[in-house]
Amino acid sequence: MFAENLRLALDSIAANRLRAVLTVVGVMVGVFSVTLIIALGQAVGRQVSGSLDALGSNTVFLYPEADVAMSSPSVVLTERDAATVALRVQDVLRTASLLTGQGRAGYGTLTVDAVMRGVDDGYFDLVRLSILEGRSFSASDVSLRTNGVVIGSSVAEQLFGGQSAVGSRIRLNGVSTTVVGVAAMTGGGSLSDPNDFILVPISTARQRFGMGGGAGRQAVNMILVEFPPGVDLSDAQAEIARVLVETKRIRPDIPPPFGTSSTAELAQTTSSVIGVVQAVLSAIASISIFVGGIGITNIMLVTVSERTREIGIRMAVGARRQDIRGQFLTESALLCTCGGTFGVLLAVGTTLLIRAASGFDVFIELSHVALAFVISILIGVVAGFVPARKAALLDPIEALRRE
Repeated sequence: MFAENLRLALDSIAANRLRAVLTVVGVMVGVFSVTLIIALGQAVGRQVSGSLDALGSNTVFLYPEADVAMSSPSVVLTERDAATVALRVQDVLRTASLLTGQGRAGYGTLTVDAVMRGVDDGYFDLVRLSILEGRSFSASDVSLRTNGVVIGSSVAEQLFGGQSAVGSRIRLNGVSTTVVGVAAMTGGGSLSDPNDFILVPISTARQRFGMGGGAGRQAVNMILVEFPPGVDLSDAQAEIARVLVETKRIRPDIPPPFGTSSTAELAQTTSSVIGVVQAVLSAIASISIFVGGIGITNIMLVTVSERTREIGIRMAVGARRQDIRGQFLTESALLCTCGGTFGVLLAVGTTLLIRAASGFDVFIELSHVALAFVISILIGVVAGFVPARKAALLDPIEALRRE
């Protein structure tokens, strides 16, 4: 009986091609939107997780609070504070001090804008930054304020193409520097390139580029503190705050002029934000599916009205009510399945275009495809139930009288 219902459904669709196409489009747009949004949300989640994994699972970030009273120089975080934390806080594996700014690098007639970071020699181990070509900074580079720089793979590609960059001299914010290393590519493609950076020794960043208030100060934008696995980061953050409040003699009646966070907190917050945004966008996209379902219901009601006499003839020759109901449910489910199929194919094509254009690691998983087909069939059954029920309840004699 299913084969017969499928044949009748195909005959009906073939007889009303334009109407069938317009009906399918509504479901197709909805399935395409929801599938693509889910894939993009998961891709963003993977990108963020990869970036956080590079910092380790047990890293605490220490940064100055800009909105706290700035009447005392003790509110400034310095490299001395990093040394104090490493010495007085239990279980610290390593620390790294960081200055950030914007840099413009030039080589020949080419220029590129990139994130500029002043770092110490511990930064490379803490963030698991591998060197593809050349070397990283040593303690002597920091102490001697050398003019060597390590560039990200994207900067190397834009300035040097496929040529070796190590040993080349580039202009960085008007200052002549030498490329001593090229960092290996990290993460995947994203809206903001994680490989678009230039690293300089933190002492050089102060003396030659005036970052952090210049050579006479040790101010930093951030201190990274890494702990071994198993350490409770909440307790570690509290201990860091206690040590710094005590060391910097901060009055107990004012908030500490610095804040702390951890990779675990960032991962949880980011996951929550991505989940909320994805849910909202999916809900908006689902409106298309709902509208498509209403369209199918209307079209199927029209189909029942147009084929009333045919229904009467089928009943007169022995068709049961469940046979009539199954006929129209099959047609409705077939239309929705076609819409779901085209929607998934369109989503797959869009993800391939995104990957080709930006390198963003987005793809449609098999579970997404299966979910799209299940949703499509359910929409078809739900949208076609009322028309199918109406057809099944028709009186055979009255149906035969209908012109």
